[in-house]
Amino acid sequence: MQRSHIQNFIDSEVDILIIDPVSLTALNPVIEDAVDAGIVTVISDEPVTTKAPYVVLPTHDVWMEKLAKYVFDRMGGKGNVVYLSGIDGAPASDMRDQGFERALKQYPDVKLLAKVFGSWDPALAQQAMADALAAYPKIDGVVAHDGQCLSVIRAFEAAGRPQPIVNGSGFRPFFEYWIKNLPNGFTSYAIANGPGNAITMALGVGVRIKMGKKIKPGVWDGLVLRVDHANVIKDDNVQKVLEEHVRYRGVEDYIDEVRSEAFIDSLFQ
Repeated sequence: MQRSHIQNFIDSEVDILIIDPVSLTALNPVIEDAVDAGIVTVISDEPVTTKAPYVVLPTHDVWMEKLAKYVFDRMGGKGNVVYLSGIDGAPASDMRDQGFERALKQYPDVKLLAKVFGSWDPALAQQAMADALAAYPKIDGVVAHDGQCLSVIRAFEAAGRPQPIVNGSGFRPFFEYWIKNLPNGFTSYAIANGPGNAITMALGVGVRIKMGKKIKPGVWDGLVLRVDHANVIKDDNVQKVLEEHVRYRGVEDYIDEVRSEAFIDSLFQ
């Protein structure tokens, strides 16, 4: 489906093409066709293996490493953990897996019981967590992706099991649960990772390249720009972040981080 859409855009002779790929390799030929056609082509959020286009890539691995270390630290550096990953084989999910594994190596007394996949779908994630609960009588912590974090909590509640230590997610439903349960001692930590962050940067990058601006040496790795997530949410600012999100985005689930024009300008000479 993505391939045919991209081909239609090439045939329409668009000036800028932004692609969030679902595969490392499947779109390579049509992406290269777009570049050969002179279209400013920017890959957003997830990587591809072709070296042809510009790439704006959030540091998914660093993001996941930080969230995993939060869980492991709250576990006191020891105990049993389940890792609720996203979609097996999806580029961003695989990058996050690398960050989790990097964090796990730093905590030799944390035992990984299982790695399961929630497909970035709340219902599927809750079922995957329920299956893990049935298999393991003692789970001290869970590291999860995005909207799956609330699914973890719901699965433990449904099973009548004590809530584990789990990282937070940059999603409105999780924030609502978080704020409601703060008075009861619930605590969490999240880093916003909405795709809007990468997409808006990719658009800004594409426009500037089309205008003839040159990328700044030392900031980019060739044609690849890797950008850390800066919007960290803790107990003391979760209420403010949610209020601002609702004011500008309404009921949209993702808590996005939109970079300023000045920030994008700083990536260029």
